Amino acid sequence: MAPATRGQFLAQRRDICTNLMAEPTVEGIVLNSLDTTMRKEAEDKLQHDAFHDSLTGLPNRSLFKEYLKTAIGRTKRSKGHLYAVLFLDLDRFKNINDSLGHTVGDELLVSIARRLELSIRQNVDIVARLGGDEFAVLLDGMADTNVAIHIARRIQDALRTAVDVSGHEISPLPASALRYQPPPTTILKIFCEMLTRPCTAPKRAVGLL
Repeated sequence: MAPATRGQFLAQRRDICTNLMAEPTVEGIVLNSLDTTMRKEAEDKLQHDAFHDSLTGLPNRSLFKEYLKTAIGRTKRSKGHLYAVLFLDLDRFKNINDSLGHTVGDELLVSIARRLELSIRQNVDIVARLGGDEFAVLLDGMADTNVAIHIARRIQDALRTAVDVSGHEISPLPASALRYQPPPTTILKIFCEMLTRPCTAPKRAVGLL
């Protein structure tokens, strides 16, 4: 029997078995198996990369927007459900990038991302990188609005501490944080504006802490 061509193999590989009883040189059933581990891992990586920032590993804008929509949906279903969003950017980050280089700037962003993750409620809140030096934090299922104030202050304290990046001590590094308490439709509108005007939309919003 002539060996199967690549096209024949691709056509058959989804079958559990191939009936070759009529083939004189085989006269039997050939069981087919295909290890899809690598393909599944590749698919999972593509899915992950589509919704996460490649530098910090944090959720990106697209995934953050989905989390935000979910929080808004919970609020609509339950009047007692509270959430808040914190938008943050790093002061003088452009100067750091220009003077110390983009490699140092990238390492700084990664360090900041880790500090943000340590400042929130684990397995409850979401930290995302929106792009550049801009981050967002979704605080979902709060007991009251004081939770947002408390976490915002923790974040600001964490970002004021000196950061050692490649032998460079960068201090202080304050952040501009915005606390939102508008209706769900307003907060989603503000966030959507940020997708096209990320550098200006946060500054026009309410409640600078």
